[in-house]
Amino acid sequence: MPRRHFLGHRVAPDPLEQYMPGPDQLEFEDVFQASIDVETVRAADFTLPVHRCMYEFWRENRIAGQLPSFKAIDPLSFRPAVGYVHVVQPNDQGDDFMYRLFATRVVEIGVRDMTGEWLSESPVPSW
Repeated sequence: MPRRHFLGHRVAPDPLEQYMPGPDQLEFEDVFQASIDVETVRAADFTLPVHRCMYEFWRENRIAGQLPSFKAIDPLSFRPAVGYVHVVQPNDQGDDFMYRLFATRVVEIGVRDMTGEWLSESPVPSW
């Protein structure tokens, strides 16, 4: 997320960088990835309500300081952000993901609804 959308501390060097495409490789503008330390970041560090909603959901549903259980992922629990969120489920090999929920706001900008389809079937190569 660009600096104007997140005012908090970012983990540097970012351990996810090696797995993610660079911003110049994406078909979308204004995309940024960053790892954050949930112990030092506050909801107020996010300027967009959608980001605050998802951060609060994630933080409130962590188990023993780890990721939330897949059982906690109920779209009604983050209703203000649901139009901006993709919920994916990995296949047994972990090399592809099925969209269980595809962000309706993304569909509105011209990408087909991929709910129930695999990431590998996406018409957008960088996905």
